Amino acid sequence: MSTIPQLHTDWALTPFAARMQQVCKWGRSRAMSAIVGTLSLDGDLPTRAAVSAMLDRVGHRGPDASALWLGGTATLGHAMLRTTPEALHETQPFAHAEHVITADARIDNRTELLAALDLPQSTPDSYLLLAAYIRWGTTCPEQLIGDFAFAIWDERAQRLFCARDHFGVRPFYYHHSARLFAFGSEIKALLALPEVPADLDAFQIGVYLADILGFYGDTESTCYRHIRRLPPATWLMIDKDGARQQRYWQPDLTHEIRLESDAAYAEAFRTHFEEAVRCRLRSAYPVGSLLSGGLDSSAVACTARNLLKQTTSASLYTFYSDAQLPERDESAYVQMVLAGGGIAHTNVPEPSPFGAVDALFAYQDELLRTTNPSVFWALYESAHAQGVRVLLDGDDGDTTVSHGTGYLYELMHTNQWQTFIAETSALAAHFNNSYKWYLNRYTLTYLTDRLQHGHLRRWFADIRAVASLTDTSFARLVRKSNTPLLPPPLLNSWRRLRGGELLEAAPDIVNPTIASQFAAAIGLNDHARTLNQAQAAFIPRTEREQHRRDLLGAGHQHVLEENGHAAAAWHIETRHPFRDKRLVEFCLALPPTQKLRHGWSRRILRVAMETVLPPAIQWRTDKTDFTPSINQGMFVVDKPFLDARLHDHAILEPYLDMPKLYEIYAELLASAPYTRLHLLPAREYWARSVRRAATLAAWLRR
Repeated sequence: MSTIPQLHTDWALTPFAARMQQVCKWGRSRAMSAIVGTLSLDGDLPTRAAVSAMLDRVGHRGPDASALWLGGTATLGHAMLRTTPEALHETQPFAHAEHVITADARIDNRTELLAALDLPQSTPDSYLLLAAYIRWGTTCPEQLIGDFAFAIWDERAQRLFCARDHFGVRPFYYHHSARLFAFGSEIKALLALPEVPADLDAFQIGVYLADILGFYGDTESTCYRHIRRLPPATWLMIDKDGARQQRYWQPDLTHEIRLESDAAYAEAFRTHFEEAVRCRLRSAYPVGSLLSGGLDSSAVACTARNLLKQTTSASLYTFYSDAQLPERDESAYVQMVLAGGGIAHTNVPEPSPFGAVDALFAYQDELLRTTNPSVFWALYESAHAQGVRVLLDGDDGDTTVSHGTGYLYELMHTNQWQTFIAETSALAAHFNNSYKWYLNRYTLTYLTDRLQHGHLRRWFADIRAVASLTDTSFARLVRKSNTPLLPPPLLNSWRRLRGGELLEAAPDIVNPTIASQFAAAIGLNDHARTLNQAQAAFIPRTEREQHRRDLLGAGHQHVLEENGHAAAAWHIETRHPFRDKRLVEFCLALPPTQKLRHGWSRRILRVAMETVLPPAIQWRTDKTDFTPSINQGMFVVDKPFLDARLHDHAILEPYLDMPKLYEIYAELLASAPYTRLHLLPAREYWARSVRRAATLAAWLRR
């Protein structure tokens, strides 16, 4: 490795950088930044026109500048969205000595890195990344905190090094064949190359229709057979010997934090959370925040507002999706936040679910998985109109902080039944739920697992303990914990003897509209069965095990990518304080009683926000549900769209059982009021199946 360069003074003087600078003169003004690149593996380099076409496909991500670097076997491209002060005079791709980088990045531990690398405060994040690679090589991602996707061409080693941030906030897609490696911030950039086939992946379409991504689902496949995504917290290196991929970070199950008091825990959380918000306020442009009135978005907005008051007179811009339905109305909570001042607020009318679908599919390359992407499209459009380029999002505070329900399993495993009963009783009281629900959801699952693993003595003792502390009989607990383990024929024989209703075998895929021939051809039932078995087999021993599993869920990455692509279309960089690595590691290491105590889930966040949030939000137990407005909009406002898309036989027939689809659609249309469909789980699942069928038709016709 070479020594650390003085990037701010001598980078443009090297012959390698000069070659890049000459090519940059070809660049021209073009909105989140975009990166593209290729590496020839057979000596036949894609033409400048071909790589230029890649950059053109993602030009909407970078309105401020764009450029290409052309090497002997590698090419790198960049389209710039300037958001931070350091980026105002940044140029990319950036070359120094025998290295060149293209990066879509915001680095949050700049102070530590600048000191370690002896660089000035004005150093742009991409230059900082390159210096980190020159110093630490392939271990450089381990030194980074922030959101990033980047590629570095190492001329001396003749290798391309790529990496993605810990949670997959910034996108990175690639194609790898014997002849070519190509990458880009969006799939459409790769499809601009004639060498990249556009074949769809039928299996991924089936997984989408069946809605069975799974907790440990596939984090690499896309809807295209020959295009992959780089998973979060992973680096990828390509050279003449092939490709090597390695995960550089995992949430640590062994680390545990012990402090002297509840007040100390709350203060430590508040310090971590404020830093997670503070470093995401670094911007040369107005900063906004999505605000729903819920615990997470309000915590982010109120903390950001307070931090901005300390350093500037600028207001925080906030945006609320107003559905104007009683079932979705959170405006009273929003007004409580606004009463604290320092906020320029906009109510954004909520569009119907398919109101922006044509516009969305101009920027989304895959099927839409989020609940109502049109809502976020409208919010980003409104933020853009206010001149906002940086938009904070309280996305997934649930997972980062944890509801703490894994603690219930921990209590059962450690025979703390009295505490378990006290916690579940308090949960039922706070969250307006039935105590029996918690008993069925947790206790019976645990008892069945004990029996299945042959712990008969422990199973018997636990049943006696539960029966003595609740109004549930010993016989019922024995029967209920046995039932899931009995073969269906044996169960039906028993029910027949007692005159009970016979059980039908539960289908592996509950979406009845999927064509059976299609499901069989791609092995969808086997895949669903495997996922269901894995789900049933996971019984955590500790809250930390449950918390870690939730953090690694594959669905988070899809939400981040989908919303990020929509935001980029409006020249907006979304930032997620709850995705801060330091905050995540802190919360994971907390004792379980800091996450759940006396029936208060996410306790540490509630207590830490004592002087930040209005009490009604701080101790709020309900959460908004998008489904009433989604179903109302879909079956009323969007009915003409549904009628047209669901009758697109040529497109849908290979995947769906069309008569069954029409039968379910007709039954749903006759099920008004649509705002109450979500109260019937089977009908709500049918509604999601219809929505996915219409989305598939629109995507295939885009």
